[in-house]
Amino acid sequence: MFGNSENSGRGSKKFYDPYLDKEVTVGYYQQRKLLWFKNDMTQLVTMQSGDEIIYSYATTINIIRGRNKEYIFMIIFSLPFSVFMYWAIDTLHRTGK
Repeated sequence: MFGNSENSGRGSKKFYDPYLDKEVTVGYYQQRKLLWFKNDMTQLVTMQSGDEIIYSYATTINIIRGRNKEYIFMIIFSLPFSVFMYWAIDTLHRTGK
């Protein structure tokens, strides 16, 4: 299966059911290990059945860009939140509460 989990859109049975018993061309890659991160699951890039493009490279790029925006938001949000929590816990500790 492709995707990051059975629950992902491309990893679910729903996504593949219409293409059972049909010839499809699938383009995928396996991510190389990067520092401590390793992902053994194949990553879908393109999927085509005859003239129908089911999943395109552009779709994959848009998903990656969308996820990158989410990650950037999480990083930007988590830094001030972490500083605030450090300050709040330190303040509570100093006041003895």
